[in-house]
Amino acid sequence: MQVTETNVEGLKRQIKVTLGANELSDRCDRRLEELKDTVQLKGFRKGKVPKPHLKKLFGRRVMAEVLQEAVEESSRKALDERKERPASQPTIDLPEEESEIEGVMAGTTDLAYSMSYEIVPDIELVDFSTLELEKLVARHTMGQQKAQRARIILKAAEGKNNAAIGREIKQSIDMVRLWRQRWRALEPIGWDDLSVEERLDDLPRPGAPAHFSADQVCQMEQLVCEAPEKAGRPISQWTGREIANELIARGMVETISPRHAARLLKKGAGSHT
Repeated sequence: MQVTETNVEGLKRQIKVTLGANELSDRCDRRLEELKDTVQLKGFRKGKVPKPHLKKLFGRRVMAEVLQEAVEESSRKALDERKERPASQPTIDLPEEESEIEGVMAGTTDLAYSMSYEIVPDIELVDFSTLELEKLVARHTMGQQKAQRARIILKAAEGKNNAAIGREIKQSIDMVRLWRQRWRALEPIGWDDLSVEERLDDLPRPGAPAHFSADQVCQMEQLVCEAPEKAGRPISQWTGREIANELIARGMVETISPRHAARLLKKGAGSHT
């Protein structure tokens, strides 16, 4: 078996698997030998049917069974060797050219097929986030949607794929995939800037009206440029959570999430580089 990677795009993978004609032909011959001892044909004693005659009668059917088994075995082996877990059932494309198909069935042409799939992104939870997610799931006042999202992340950390998670918690694969990817995208943000629960919030709807006036945005950006010491904060540099608390304490805004404040912080830092 030969495996060649033909395409990599984000979490998407496509590989080409080639199975040698000799290997497939040998498997077909062994299967015919087994059939020889059990089949009963008119005019022949049991176990005495010549192999060429068996091959003429059952060769194509036996080879079809061999090919199906070989594709199933080799596809699993290829994924194991690559240490990849598909998020859902891979798509396998077999040859379509009639001449190539006939060559494979005759045992004279290698079988080459392509397999496309999307891998499960790895999610590693630190003890803190695991505990927080478990608390969210157990909290009676927690909304069902957010609790389900927490369950998705916990089960993903156990190494389960999207299909298995969807079956267990009765959610669509698309929904499971969405929240795994969203959790991964937020990993670079520190826990002080964005809590476990905030990572499970819905994103703002596209086209939603702005929450802050131009004057408020200007004031917030000015604060971002100040040193925390001037605000009496015992830190050397701002975090999203600290800047959010200071904005509210000064009365500049009634409420602002650490995530939004972190974006302001990043924008302010970028304007000074």
